[in-house]
Amino acid sequence: IMSSDGDLEALVSAPLRIDMLKSWGALTTRVILTERMIVEKRGVEPRQIPELKALMGDEGEVRGFPGVGGKCAAMLVRTFDTALDAVARAPDDQSIEPKFLNAAQRASLREHGSERAAEGLWLATLRPNLPLDFAVVTEGKSAA
Repeated sequence: IMSSDGDLEALVSAPLRIDMLKSWGALTTRVILTERMIVEKRGVEPRQIPELKALMGDEGEVRGFPGVGGKCAAMLVRTFDTALDAVARAPDDQSIEPKFLNAAQRASLREHGSERAAEGLWLATLRPNLPLDFAVVTEGKSAA
């Protein structure tokens, strides 16, 4: 898949790579995203990107939790596997050191709760099975 939309990182898998177009002014470069690159960049596997975005937010699309950035969200997803479990369990989990989850972040998770996490998951999850009515056109002929 070729795109400039970072949301497609969630689709990267062993058989599928994203040919990402990055533009800086007049310069456009291409980067082939792999699973390994996503893990190194985000700290979670591609399938966990919606969980990550539900916690940290995503530029106007997903609110996330105030004070929870990418590193904290990645740690929470790695520790609890889902955003909903992280919100439910992390605020009271004393085994997580304050340098990884401070008092303000714990309070943010408590205050905004599972409803915000569920909303973020819904918004950040790509749906590959939407029924779309379209036709493929080959050499000027439509094939349904």
